[in-house]
This record gives sequence, C-alpha cells and structure tokens, in this order.
Amino acid sequence: MNNLNHKVTQSWCLDNTNILVAGLGITGVSIIEYLLSRKLNFRVIDSRENPPNIERYQNRGFDIILGGLYEKHFVWADTILLSPGISENELVIKNARKNGKVILGDIALFLNEVKAPVVAITGSNGKSTVTSMMNSIAQHTDSNISIAGNIGIPALDTLQHKSDLYVLELSSFQLDTLDSMDFETSVILNLSEDHMDRYASFDDYCRSKLKLLSGNGNFILNYDDLVIQQYSDFYQDKENIIWFTLNEPSDKQIGITEINGDKWICTRENGTLVKLLNCAELNVIGEHNITNAMVALMISRLSGIDKTAIQTGLTQFEGLAHRSQLVKNKLGIRWINDSKATNIGATSAAILGLKNDTLILIMGGQSKGQDFSVLNSLITPNVKLIILFGEDAQKINGALKDEINRLVADNLESAVSIAKNNATTGDIVLFSPACASFDMFNNFEHRGVEYTNLVRDIN
Repeated sequence: MNNLNHKVTQSWCLDNTNILVAGLGITGVSIIEYLLSRKLNFRVIDSRENPPNIERYQNRGFDIILGGLYEKHFVWADTILLSPGISENELVIKNARKNGKVILGDIALFLNEVKAPVVAITGSNGKSTVTSMMNSIAQHTDSNISIAGNIGIPALDTLQHKSDLYVLELSSFQLDTLDSMDFETSVILNLSEDHMDRYASFDDYCRSKLKLLSGNGNFILNYDDLVIQQYSDFYQDKENIIWFTLNEPSDKQIGITEINGDKWICTRENGTLVKLLNCAELNVIGEHNITNAMVALMISRLSGIDKTAIQTGLTQFEGLAHRSQLVKNKLGIRWINDSKATNIGATSAAILGLKNDTLILIMGGQSKGQDFSVLNSLITPNVKLIILFGEDAQKINGALKDEINRLVADNLESAVSIAKNNATTGDIVLFSPACASFDMFNNFEHRGVEYTNLVRDIN
C-alpha cells in the first residue's frame, strides 16, 4: 500500500471547554467513550425520555439531560458534539451557531486523531455497497484496513487499533458538521433527491454533499451524473479527478469497454486501454452495481492495494442484504429485495440497472417530501406494472402519468400478492420503495425482512 500520512488542520480545541454531547444513539455513545478516555468535561442531552444506552451511563460522573433539547445547556456549552440524527435546523442548534458555539460531529474528532490515509465515500445512493466492496477487498490484503462511518461502525471506535487505511461512508448529515475535508481520496457517487425533510431545497442538499470537494487529495466523480455536472464550479480547479462512467473511458476515466463480447471495466493510461476486470465475474445484479465495483476498484488502485486482492475481493462480493438482493427465482420469475432504496435516486438506479428486463415494481412508504413526477421519464415500457403501498401511496399515484399502469395495495402483503398474480415467466418483481419505511416498519431492514418472508412463503 501507499505509505501516506493523514494530516488535518483544525481551528478548535476541546481541552478546558464545556462540551455538550447531543444525542445518545450509536454515534453519541462513541463520542462519550472518546471523551471519557480523554477525561474531558461534558454533559449529554437527548430529546427522548428513555433513549437507548441510558442505563449504561448512569452514575458515570457526567450529567444526562433527557426529554428535550433545552436551551440553557446549549448556552452553557462552548462546543456541541452533534449526532447525525439531530437536525441543524433545530432552533437551539441555529441559535448556538449564531452565538459562535463550535458545532462538530464525530468525524471531525476522528480526523483530528487519525494518522493513516482516509477515504471518504458519499452520494445519494450506493455508499454502503461501495464501502462493503472495499471491506471485501480488505479481507484479501495483508494491510489493516478499517471500514466505518454511516455504514454502522462509528469512526471513533476504529481508533482502538492501528490501521493502514480508513474507508468512511459519510452521509450529508456527517458532512454538515465537518470543518475540514482533508481526505486522501474523496468520492461522490451520485446526487438525487433525498432528505428533503431536513434540507430547505435540493440545492442545499447537493451543496452539503459537494463540500467534500473543498479539500485536497484525489477525487472520484460520476461522469454520467447530470446533477454533478451542473455544479462544475465546485471542482473545475481540481487536477486530481478521476471520472467513472458506464461508457468507453477517456484518459483519466474508468469505464466500460466491450471486448470479444464481454464487458470489461477498463481505464485509459496515456491513450492506452488497460483492462481491469471482466464484469461477468461480478456476483451482483444490475449496471448500478457494476458502477459500484468500478469505484471500489479505483479507490483500491489509488490506495496501492495489490491487483489480486482487488480482483478476489470484488468477484467474491455477493451484495448486501436489502440492496438489489435476489430473494427467490422460481418459475422463471425473479424476486428482488431492494428495501434499502429509501429515495427516488436509489429506485431509479435499480430500474436503470435492470433496463433490459420486464419489471413489476413495488414501491411506497413515507415520501420525505420528494417529487415523484421525476419517475415519469424513467418508467419505460419494460416496467409493466407499479404497485403502490404505504402512507404516501396516493401522493405517488397522483404524481405519475395516466398512461403508467399501476395499482394501489392496502399493505405490503397485498402488494406481494398482486405482484404474484401479475408476474409471468421472465419477469422481475423489484421491491424498491423509494421511500422511508417508518410508516409501517421499524427501519428499512425490518421492511426488507418482511418482504423476503412474504416472497419465500409464495407457493
């Protein structure tokens, strides 16, 4: 691997300050453990009366305030360490920022401590898959590579052991509380509407993601993404950009070339085409997953990971649960669980990735303020039926053109039954909700498990 050191310049210091940890979830716990290890002065606040982990921290020498985000504690604090689940639009957070308080997240603390190179991966969709592909590659190299961030492992927890490389999946919420974008390689996979309940506009959301381009190092960007192309002022002065595309690559690009009937991931170096991986060797479904593999491959090359580890890691990766996951293939009908698709962009990627197949699409849930009319241009004749369910089924129904064939189901069980009655040999039933799950389920995983169980029960 490349012998590169991570350096970060920050304008804040936690020593001898009053610190308020906002949120007692997974990230909050990680921050608390970090602060305890440094013997710093802090309080914890959570809007819930009985948050998880509360019993763990009773009588540990710091105050815990529950039941609300009370202003006086934010006034007391010099520094606020904000969990991603708490919006910066909360009035107490706005007032704190206005009054000059330092507002940070766990990633800022992590970057201040880490010594090895760090890769940052963001985008509206595909982050977890690319990060998990990197984890698969890491299993086949002698280097110590830590995977963390929005994927479910707090970044601060990885500091407990030495690593040669850190790969972080970062959400827009985590980027919002970062004051330095000092990464060895920064990746933006795509930009599409998401979290419109947290941002004033799509432009605000995009700018949150694009903050990643304010640093130095290498950048990997999506050449095919029209939204990224619209924000060229963020990257036009950057020299170390590698673009990825599903088309034939030019210099400083990685893309797809057809060679003797096979599709190959290739790059072009000084005008010469270099074959990297035969797409037929991948064990994931859809063109969007070829794109994900392409990005993981380029991150690995830039990080100095050897070719054998890259190839083995990518070809042995079988995908993630609830992300274009094949649940059942019976009577020539394939049932796919893409419950992780919690926004339109993710569902669009799934549809486009299966554009050569006939689809029955099941979607619905909590719409998060998204504009579903954008689906009208994506619903091509290969989508023979859309089955809508959930809290905002009628809202989605009203946004679709009259000529699009769709039905509204009472619940997920009914939706699966309708799909069963309409599917014929050769069809794919794609469960890709494009919505949040909290109207009927605990989370997208719970929703995906319910769908999987319903499908497996089909005779």
